[in-house]
Amino acid sequence: MKFNAKGSYYKNDYAANQFRQKGNKKFEKNQFVDAMECYNKSLCFAAMGAEPMGLAYANRSACFLEMKMFKRCLADIELAQQNKYPGKLMKKLENRKMECLKLMESEDDQGERWSAKLDFEPNVKVPCMASVVDFRSNDVSGRHIVATEDIEIGKTVMVEQCYFGVTQYDHYKICNICLKVNQNLVPCSKCTSALFCPDCKENDLHEIECDMTFGCPVGFKLMDVVRSVSLAKNAFTNADELISFVEEMLKGDAMEFPSNLDDQRSKYRAFFKLCPNWRTYELHLQHVYLFHRLLLDQADMKAFFHTKAHGRFLMHLVQHHISMIIHGSFSKRTGSTENMTSTNVNIVAKNLDHSCTPNICHFFKDGYIKCITVRPIKKDEQLFISRTIFWFKNIITLMPSKVTEFDSAVLSVGPLEPAWFTLTVI
Repeated sequence: MKFNAKGSYYKNDYAANQFRQKGNKKFEKNQFVDAMECYNKSLCFAAMGAEPMGLAYANRSACFLEMKMFKRCLADIELAQQNKYPGKLMKKLENRKMECLKLMESEDDQGERWSAKLDFEPNVKVPCMASVVDFRSNDVSGRHIVATEDIEIGKTVMVEQCYFGVTQYDHYKICNICLKVNQNLVPCSKCTSALFCPDCKENDLHEIECDMTFGCPVGFKLMDVVRSVSLAKNAFTNADELISFVEEMLKGDAMEFPSNLDDQRSKYRAFFKLCPNWRTYELHLQHVYLFHRLLLDQADMKAFFHTKAHGRFLMHLVQHHISMIIHGSFSKRTGSTENMTSTNVNIVAKNLDHSCTPNICHFFKDGYIKCITVRPIKKDEQLFISRTIFWFKNIITLMPSKVTEFDSAVLSVGPLEPAWFTLTVI
């Protein structure tokens, strides 16, 4: 592999060893989560199957052991043995395995501690919501969510897995597909910025993105649009099927409630209708053209959208997806509102409106959004969240027992304000 002067973006053992050494320093200070991030970086930069990869897996297994995630410790030990871990150090690895097995007999595995569970029976149509809440719509609030009976404070009423998400800075901590943290992540064989948990390592969503960015961090700004188009493509056999599906949706009720979220098409339908008033948005045409050309430069996309009509449809589809993502997603930003660092698209939770006096707090964890009541809610009362970081500080004070369930929380802030143009599918 070629690499630049700093060893960045391209797989090379020099960078892999540097990141592993940084991880060792973090480990010595008992900063195990930070050490794991460094070891994950080492995995991403190491040549596939080379000794630095085995060393990184082994070092990460030590973090899992210290964090009492015993099953994941054992899994990493096995990965190290499969990836040229030095024979002269094998005794050290075997001793760690024996220590882990002994601890499993007397202590609980902390890797299984967190569970995303509702405090009520699930909603029949949309199981990620509790049975005590449901969709409503009116001229004032549009499509929204209300309580169907009185709900006490501190109750979990929604646990929804993200439809998709991307991050600029945390991609060495989480699975590229499902966004889970503290997993036995394995690196992409081509780029230096993506890792996958055991459940997602065969998923093909990253392939097109990988070819487009080859691990360069600036590629983050492309990923949410690319990921959404890939999900649309994968839900249909061919472009004509997708076009017919979109045309039918555009003729239908923009305020419709999801009848179910059982398969990829029903999820895509709900995503497509996240923002009923999307036609009022305007768009910088150069953005649409850029994404359109980048997508059609990829062989799989070009084969799927293979006619001129398909290509024109794709341009309109990209515009619609950009509008849905910007106006229909939870985003984390630093500094200014334009400096977006992550995007999470939750097609159900996004129907929770904002209020300066919310009755719901929301957290992101392991690719899920979890919504908990922070005020008593009466029957037929609308559910509201806050999109300000100040409200999160109040939540920590009011409900410390709930906040401690999570390693991190991502609160969305106000939307970006670019101008978007109107879509007409041809």
